[in-house]
Amino acid sequence: MFLYKLIFSVIILIFGVAVSACFAGISMNRRSILSIVTFCVLDGLLQLTISTAFSDIFMKQLYPLITHLPLILFFVLVHKCSIMNSIVSVLIGFICCQFPRWCSNFIQAFSDNIIIYAVIYVLSAALIFYIIYRHVAELVQIFMTHTTKNALLLASVPFIYYILHYGGTIYTNWLSSNNKIAVHFILTVSCLFYVVSIIYCYHELASQQETKHLAESLNQQLEYAAITLDNMRTLQTQTITYRHDMRHHFAYLQALAATGDLEKIQNYIHTIQSDIDAITPKRFCQNELVNLILSTYDTKAAKKQITLNIQALIPKDLPISDTKLCAILSNALENALQATENSTNKTIEIRLAIRNSALLIQISNPFVGTVAYNNQIPSTSQSNHGFGTKSIAAIVDSYHGQYEFIAENQVFTVRVLLPLNNSL
Repeated sequence: MFLYKLIFSVIILIFGVAVSACFAGISMNRRSILSIVTFCVLDGLLQLTISTAFSDIFMKQLYPLITHLPLILFFVLVHKCSIMNSIVSVLIGFICCQFPRWCSNFIQAFSDNIIIYAVIYVLSAALIFYIIYRHVAELVQIFMTHTTKNALLLASVPFIYYILHYGGTIYTNWLSSNNKIAVHFILTVSCLFYVVSIIYCYHELASQQETKHLAESLNQQLEYAAITLDNMRTLQTQTITYRHDMRHHFAYLQALAATGDLEKIQNYIHTIQSDIDAITPKRFCQNELVNLILSTYDTKAAKKQITLNIQALIPKDLPISDTKLCAILSNALENALQATENSTNKTIEIRLAIRNSALLIQISNPFVGTVAYNNQIPSTSQSNHGFGTKSIAAIVDSYHGQYEFIAENQVFTVRVLLPLNNSL
């Protein structure tokens, strides 16, 4: 019996520490796993020493001081987590430790075999850890780091559960003295309320994120519309001016022709052609929208002495929203221009093509420094920055497409594949 108690204590300790670490946002790399194993070994030896020297009841009463408090300090001092996040993570991890026990107790109602009880406990603990690690932990991290209010909300129910458990069943028996079913019912309701609050927070945050993405996309569309309108007005004004002055150009050419000065005539014609080329959009592809965007940014790049090498082999019509296609291209090109300004290499490679019934957009530009990622999307600590790549990712996801942000050898590449059979 002592061996089984020891096995259960080890499993509970490892499971509780690992789950709490997931909630605290500690990545499961080799260094982190080694530190967690070290903590479990040291704390397990401490528990074994106390349980051998004293009674099990005394060990349970000391558990918050010999396990939970050291675990909080372990997260804060070793893994540099905030105190609030560490406390909340340990409290939530404590609740999660009850789920394998409930699964085992359910099986125990049909069989008293201790081996079956132990197997079910281990399997349920492994399954619950997998679910938490893959689907729940990141959500809890988002809530805790979003605002202090969210962190306190997450801590409220686990804290109540913690007080009920230790105050009503460990330090006193006022909850368990009369009706154990009532105790389990209260704790179950607390956990269910906690789960419901998680779901509610999830939907609230998802709604906020959707609104934020919509606002970002709208801002990008308005920005592009302003750029396009400004260029169109400029072209219109210059076209009217040249149309008005064209008769003067012809009159001057006739005067030069009368003198027979062919060199002056050629120079003057060359000057007129240069001026016309400056106000005429370049042709990069058959698609008018893409051509206008590329032409606009080619002009902006030329002013910054940046060269755009453009290969655009796409058809006249694309089954993709103009505003979304505009947002992807303008965000990627704007980011590329900003990054290239700080580099000695002033060349940006742009490729648009149709590949396997999908639109390929690939833009490569040099950059200086390093690129930080958050969920495979480049991130920045600067305020009001970093929305461009998020907007690209959101639009591509809406088309069930694919995107990559690659930083290698001081070259940053945005690669997007948009299925042409999923128009939205």
